[in-house]
Amino acid sequence: FPVTIIGGSDDLVINKEVGYLVESRNSIELAEKLKTALNTSWHESEIIEYSEQFEWKEVVQRIVSTYIKYF
Repeated sequence: FPVTIIGGSDDLVINKEVGYLVESRNSIELAEKLKTALNTSWHESEIIEYSEQFEWKEVVQRIVSTYIKYF
């Protein structure tokens, strides 16, 4: 899936296995990446596994662990 490069999205989509980065306001590039994405055989289980680290529960656990470690 294509993702525009705004608000930290380029920190989440780190390779072409989980998505495609597109410059903001570039409709030609967006159309190209949409076409590419529609013709890509995505590995759903790998994408789900990768995305789980960004669930709030996981993020909060990392923040709390860091807080406990240093305070």
